[in-house]
Amino acid sequence: MGLSQYLAEPGEGLAKGLELAKRIIANVPPTNFAVIQALPRVARADPDTGLLLEGLMCAVAAADDEANTISTSE
Repeated sequence: MGLSQYLAEPGEGLAKGLELAKRIIANVPPTNFAVIQALPRVARADPDTGLLLEGLMCAVAAADDEANTISTSE
């Protein structure tokens, strides 16, 4: 299904999954929207359209008020 790109040692899969889930929920909503909805469309688009769509989604995510209040020191 292409849902995972990580290899965990036997018995460590749940811990790795929970670690990744915590990182995902810490994202601002426009970022998660872009990953789920926009990136697959970028991959299928012709190069010019894909670059435009990627740039627009980056601008939308970066402009989110919540994105501008998160500390980058984490």
